[in-house]
Amino acid sequence: MLGRFSSTGELQVDDEEAVEYAFEYDYDGAHNRTLNAVDGVPTYYTYNAANELLTETTEGETIYYHYDGAGNTVAKQEVSGTTYYRYNTENLMTVDRKRSRRLRGGREQLLRIRR
Repeated sequence: MLGRFSSTGELQVDDEEAVEYAFEYDYDGAHNRTLNAVDGVPTYYTYNAANELLTETTEGETIYYHYDGAGNTVAKQEVSGTTYYRYNTENLMTVDRKRSRRLRGGREQLLRIRR
């Protein structure tokens, strides 16, 4: 596939049938990606006021992200379970552990892991 960008930033492809993948992106006013579609399958993203990723939704499944006061990701909740992240005194990630507990109604509760 040969292509080039137009003066408006659009990708112009010499042979449309040679395109193997189709991509689409969209961004909010703070330049956060809000849409990433690959071959027509969209993934939507939401952010909080601090521009931290809150949710990522693809084909009806949503991943939730949780942060501490320093803006570090402390948990990532998926259907398969929750991954927890810990940080040392230098604010560097030291541990990630996957653990979850199901509540009535299928919701997940975040569990604090202490060592």
